[in-house]
Amino acid sequence: MRVDKITPARTVQFAEVQAAIKQQLAQTKPQESAEKWQEKVEKKWKAKTECKKRYDTATFCKNAPTTTTTATTGS
Repeated sequence: MRVDKITPARTVQFAEVQAAIKQQLAQTKPQESAEKWQEKVEKKWKAKTECKKRYDTATFCKNAPTTTTTATTGS
């Protein structure tokens, strides 16, 4: 590999990136709000919801099987 040119770093003015930041926030805020709402609803209703056999695999069922995760190391 050969380096042909080095471009020095430069400071980007806020006005140059303001629109991109606003767009990114506009996309992520509703997603975060929806996720928080879902977590609150599941937490509230899971304790009150017992599902019949064959339907008890849903995450919102009080009697849903617990999932365990195991860490593995790469070799």
